[in-house]
Amino acid sequence: MKKDKIKKFSLIFGVVFFLLLLFLTYFSSTIDKMLIPNVKTTEVVRASLSEEGMMYSQEDRFLVPVKAVSDFGDNSTVYTVNWVDGDYYVGVADIQIIDTDGMYYEVTSSGLYGGNQIIYSTSKSLQSGDRVYVVEG
Repeated sequence: MKKDKIKKFSLIFGVVFFLLLLFLTYFSSTIDKMLIPNVKTTEVVRASLSEEGMMYSQEDRFLVPVKAVSDFGDNSTVYTVNWVDGDYYVGVADIQIIDTDGMYYEVTSSGLYGGNQIIYSTSKSLQSGDRVYVVEG
Protein backbone atom coordinates (compact mmCIF):
# COMPACT_ATOMS: atom_id res chain seq x y z
CA MET A 1 0.00 0.00 0.00
CA LYS A 2 2.77 2.41 0.94
CA LYS A 3 4.71 1.49 -2.22
CA ASP A 4 1.67 2.30 -4.37
CA LYS A 5 1.42 5.78 -2.80
CA ILE A 6 5.11 6.42 -3.42
CA LYS A 7 4.80 5.28 -7.05
CA LYS A 8 1.72 7.44 -7.58
CA PHE A 9 3.41 10.47 -5.99
CA SER A 10 6.55 9.90 -8.06
CA LEU A 11 4.53 9.66 -11.27
CA ILE A 12 2.55 12.84 -10.52
CA PHE A 13 5.73 14.68 -9.52
CA GLY A 14 7.47 13.54 -12.72
CA VAL A 15 4.59 14.66 -14.95
CA VAL A 16 4.29 18.05 -13.21
CA PHE A 17 8.06 18.55 -13.42
CA PHE A 18 8.07 17.65 -17.12
CA LEU A 19 5.18 20.04 -17.85
CA LEU A 20 6.90 22.83 -15.91
CA LEU A 21 10.11 22.22 -17.85
CA LEU A 22 8.22 22.39 -21.16
CA PHE A 23 6.47 25.61 -20.10
CA LEU A 24 9.70 27.32 -19.07
CA THR A 25 11.49 26.18 -22.23
CA TYR A 26 8.70 27.41 -24.48
CA PHE A 27 8.50 30.82 -22.81
CA SER A 28 12.22 31.22 -21.98
CA SER A 29 12.81 34.07 -24.43
CA THR A 30 9.75 35.95 -23.13
CA ILE A 31 10.82 35.42 -19.52
CA ASP A 32 14.38 36.48 -20.38
CA LYS A 33 13.14 39.72 -21.97
CA MET A 34 11.16 40.50 -18.81
CA LEU A 35 14.14 39.97 -16.49
CA ILE A 36 16.94 41.78 -18.33
CA PRO A 37 16.88 45.57 -18.91
CA ASN A 38 15.12 46.79 -22.06
CA VAL A 39 17.04 49.58 -23.77
CA LYS A 40 16.54 51.98 -26.66
CA THR A 41 19.61 52.90 -28.70
CA THR A 42 20.66 55.40 -31.30
CA GLU A 43 23.71 55.65 -33.52
CA VAL A 44 26.58 58.01 -32.75
CA VAL A 45 27.02 60.67 -35.43
CA ARG A 46 30.30 62.40 -36.34
CA ALA A 47 29.48 66.10 -36.50
CA SER A 48 29.90 69.49 -34.90
CA LEU A 49 27.30 71.96 -33.61
CA SER A 50 29.16 75.14 -34.57
CA GLU A 51 31.30 76.52 -37.36
CA GLU A 52 34.21 76.70 -34.91
CA GLY A 53 34.03 72.95 -34.49
CA MET A 54 34.69 72.54 -38.19
CA MET A 55 38.32 73.57 -37.56
CA TYR A 56 38.84 70.22 -35.87
CA SER A 57 38.77 66.88 -37.58
CA GLN A 58 35.20 65.50 -37.82
CA GLU A 59 36.59 62.21 -36.50
CA ASP A 60 37.24 63.94 -33.18
CA ARG A 61 33.66 65.25 -32.64
CA PHE A 62 30.43 63.32 -32.06
CA LEU A 63 26.82 64.29 -31.45
CA VAL A 64 25.01 62.32 -28.74
CA PRO A 65 21.47 62.92 -27.41
CA VAL A 66 21.25 64.77 -24.10
CA LYS A 67 19.24 61.84 -22.65
CA ALA A 68 22.13 59.44 -23.32
CA VAL A 69 24.69 61.23 -21.11
CA SER A 70 25.13 60.37 -17.43
CA ASP A 71 27.57 61.33 -14.67
CA PHE A 72 27.89 64.99 -15.63
CA GLY A 73 31.05 66.92 -14.91
CA ASP A 74 34.65 66.11 -15.75
CA ASN A 75 33.83 62.40 -16.07
CA SER A 76 30.68 62.28 -18.19
CA THR A 77 29.82 58.88 -19.65
CA VAL A 78 27.55 57.22 -22.17
CA TYR A 79 26.52 53.58 -22.24
CA THR A 80 27.23 51.73 -25.46
CA VAL A 81 25.82 48.45 -26.76
CA ASN A 82 28.18 45.72 -27.90
CA TRP A 83 27.12 42.59 -29.81
CA VAL A 84 28.89 39.49 -28.43
CA ASP A 85 28.00 35.90 -29.35
CA GLY A 86 24.39 36.69 -30.24
CA ASP A 87 23.62 38.88 -27.22
CA TYR A 88 23.89 42.60 -26.47
CA TYR A 89 26.09 43.78 -23.60
CA VAL A 90 26.61 47.20 -22.03
CA GLY A 91 29.90 49.07 -22.37
CA VAL A 92 30.85 52.47 -20.98
CA ALA A 93 32.61 55.28 -22.84
CA ASP A 94 34.01 58.36 -21.10
CA ILE A 95 33.25 61.59 -22.93
CA GLN A 96 34.15 65.26 -22.71
CA ILE A 97 31.27 67.65 -23.40
CA ILE A 98 32.23 70.55 -25.67
CA ASP A 99 28.94 72.21 -26.63
CA THR A 100 25.16 71.68 -26.58
CA ASP A 101 22.08 72.87 -28.44
CA GLY A 102 19.61 71.50 -25.87
CA MET A 103 18.91 68.28 -27.78
CA TYR A 104 22.45 67.05 -28.46
CA TYR A 105 25.85 67.31 -26.87
CA GLU A 106 28.93 67.76 -29.01
CA VAL A 107 31.52 65.51 -27.38
CA THR A 108 34.97 64.06 -27.84
CA SER A 109 35.90 60.60 -26.72
CA SER A 110 38.55 58.00 -27.33
CA GLY A 111 35.97 55.27 -26.60
CA LEU A 112 33.45 56.26 -29.28
CA TYR A 113 33.49 55.96 -33.04
CA GLY A 114 30.96 56.68 -35.77
CA GLY A 115 28.39 53.92 -35.91
CA ASN A 116 28.52 53.07 -32.18
CA GLN A 117 25.12 52.30 -30.71
CA ILE A 118 24.55 54.26 -27.50
CA ILE A 119 21.74 53.80 -24.98
CA TYR A 120 19.40 56.75 -24.47
CA SER A 121 16.62 55.00 -22.52
CA THR A 122 16.53 51.98 -20.20
CA SER A 123 13.99 50.17 -18.04
CA LYS A 124 16.50 49.42 -15.25
CA SER A 125 19.82 50.73 -13.96
CA LEU A 126 22.84 49.59 -15.95
CA GLN A 127 26.44 48.65 -15.29
CA SER A 128 29.23 47.77 -17.66
CA GLY A 129 28.98 44.15 -18.75
CA ASP A 130 25.21 43.78 -18.16
CA ARG A 131 23.28 41.86 -20.78
CA VAL A 132 20.41 43.91 -22.28
CA TYR A 133 17.53 43.50 -24.70
CA VAL A 134 17.42 46.15 -27.43
CA VAL A 135 13.79 47.11 -28.10
CA GLU A 136 14.54 49.98 -30.47
CA GLY A 137 17.71 50.83 -32.26
